[in-house]
Amino acid sequence: MKPFATVGVTIVLGIGLVVSAGCLPRQLVVWSPDGSRAVVMDSNSTSLCDSGGKLARLDVGTAQAAAWTADSKRVLLAVQKSATKWADLAAVLDEPTRQAAIAAADDLEKALLAAPAGQELTDKDTQEIAKKVFEGRNSLAPAATVYLRDNRPDAIRRRLGEKWKDIQEKMSVGYTQLGYHDLDGMSLRPGPVILNLLKGINELRLAPGGKAVAYVTGSDRTENGFTLWVTPTTANAAPRELADRVAIFPDFSVDGRHVAYLQASGAPQGAQTKSMQLCTLARRQVADANGAILTELPDAEDLAALVFDDLSATRCLADGRIIFSSGDANLPATTDEMRKPKSLFAFNPGQPAKVTRVVPADSKTPLPVGLLFDLSPDQKHVSVAGTNGKVCVVTLADGQITWVQQEEGKLQMLPSWRKAGELCFIIPAAKDAANARSEVALWSAGKTTVISKAWPDEVMENLTFAPSQKPPATGPATGPTAGF
Repeated sequence: MKPFATVGVTIVLGIGLVVSAGCLPRQLVVWSPDGSRAVVMDSNSTSLCDSGGKLARLDVGTAQAAAWTADSKRVLLAVQKSATKWADLAAVLDEPTRQAAIAAADDLEKALLAAPAGQELTDKDTQEIAKKVFEGRNSLAPAATVYLRDNRPDAIRRRLGEKWKDIQEKMSVGYTQLGYHDLDGMSLRPGPVILNLLKGINELRLAPGGKAVAYVTGSDRTENGFTLWVTPTTANAAPRELADRVAIFPDFSVDGRHVAYLQASGAPQGAQTKSMQLCTLARRQVADANGAILTELPDAEDLAALVFDDLSATRCLADGRIIFSSGDANLPATTDEMRKPKSLFAFNPGQPAKVTRVVPADSKTPLPVGLLFDLSPDQKHVSVAGTNGKVCVVTLADGQITWVQQEEGKLQMLPSWRKAGELCFIIPAAKDAANARSEVALWSAGKTTVISKAWPDEVMENLTFAPSQKPPATGPATGPTAGF
């Protein structure tokens, strides 16, 4: 996926921006609950396909994430947008974000003017200024810079010299528009816009009743971290932060009242820190019995303890259990024990609460390395993808593992369920075949059907969460402890 924002800020101010969904694992083919349509999101375009694989390009821009309503008539899309002028950007941002960007611009101007008169700032100077000014609010940097450029340019022009041209001529501000689109045959009609934000969205989870959506963005406060938000699905909604330093795959409870997620504990760690970090499986109430978001959110409940992995997922079952992944070791444990391969576990909320294994300890079949999973619509199976491209299905009742894709290769996207018993995944390109390409396929009861043979090469080449990059490695994880 092409990154958001901005040539100017990156070159001139030298700061990293958390405004793109980046190259994290994602579902790129997202099926409607009735299985009739799927949103296909490559890194340059968005399309619809039907159950037979017929593909139709959409004029909606590049989508980062998608979530369908229960009736399959609407889809919530997080779409990349861009503005080159402050006036255009201000028109789509909510008032708190506009004011925050202007306040950050004021601070940037003061910092630039504090440099000795007549001194042209070096790259190192501007990087140090930007780091201090935008600490804890990196996502505001592009908007703040464009505000100064368009409204009070003297400070930037005088202090940056020739580098001013980059901001004046090349800079734009990327933002994400989260909004509904109505299904119309093989096209989508734009519906209400819920919000525009200066961050990329890595994951969307629509509440079962459709009145709220949880989403994950990059964190402004934690380097390489993620923040979990919840917002009503009404036009111009006001988002609420649930937790910082979370894993990127949360879930709503079946009644839509709670969100379950994994949150790191202790002090934040820098990008270069390699030590293990504990986390909790947490559950927080966000809505009332009618699905409306609460005015005051109660504190989260800590349900289990494990070692943090920001690529872990939680999935909630109708019987109250929460499925999650964790390394196969019990605390306390040695470092080597904590690095054992991950497995699937279930938190059982009974009296007393306990954690049980999904896959038996004596299973002779190892799960794919990295273990990225999702729950089937009938809640009887989970799909599991490995960072090495392998895919299997696990039966929750007995932990039986059935292989879907055993060939190793590049993991281009996370598998998605078209319907109960039918999984959509990518078959990697054959390593020893000339001009071979990967293909999207449907798997059911041991039978695989390719549906992308007629898709353009450019779609398949860009149907990947990490163009020209290796999938991110998962961190070590350790066995969970109930009642933490």
